[in-house]
Amino acid sequence: MVIGIDGNEANVDKRVGISEYSFELLRHFYENQKSILRQRSGQEIKNQ
Repeated sequence: MVIGIDGNEANVDKRVGISEYSFELLRHFYENQKSILRQRSGQEIKNQ
């Protein structure tokens, strides 16, 4: 599955609503990308 996220909403000075949600979602993905990739092989991730 491929999910696209519009990062423009997260890149504003005062985040509220969807801007805050987008920022937190992107921050979570960034902070956890290494732990996710460490646990699974690249081929295993592609197959999902």
